[in-house]
Amino acid sequence: EISGKLFQLVDEARKRALNDLDDAERLMRRLGFTAETETTLRPENYCIGTIIDQCCGSTALLLGLIREISGFSEWKIVRTLGEFGLYDGESRLLLGQGQWRVVAAPATASLEFWDVRSLLRFAGAMLFSSAVNSDSFRYVLTVAQALTGDEGDEILNFMPYPYGPGK
Repeated sequence: EISGKLFQLVDEARKRALNDLDDAERLMRRLGFTAETETTLRPENYCIGTIIDQCCGSTALLLGLIREISGFSEWKIVRTLGEFGLYDGESRLLLGQGQWRVVAAPATASLEFWDVRSLLRFAGAMLFSSAVNSDSFRYVLTVAQALTGDEGDEILNFMPYPYGPGK
């Protein structure tokens, strides 16, 4: 079903031709996507399958999704005044916290530009923090394995105590 919802999102974006941030805002509203603040420590906000299935997730990841679907390489993920946004490269910014809205962008000097790698590292850090916060060895191990690519059940040597040997 998740692939069906992803297909619907991509299909809607193509049908309605995302030409600017206003089109992207309307698409996210029409499909019912809700952007959660980054201060909400919920792992489901950082799992793309859950985000697409539930139409709710991290502002940063939803903006990254819009950027990828739009195909506009000049659109950039930025962080300004503690909030993620999608910058059109000229003068406008799409924000998702609270509600989707397009606003005038502040001066470029006050924008912190994020690439895909930084966004994925941020999502990984949030997932890892959620796992540690849950106080569950299983969750910590699962997230650590996903982030490192290890698939075995052995204790990961790089993990601090109590999750690893603590050397």
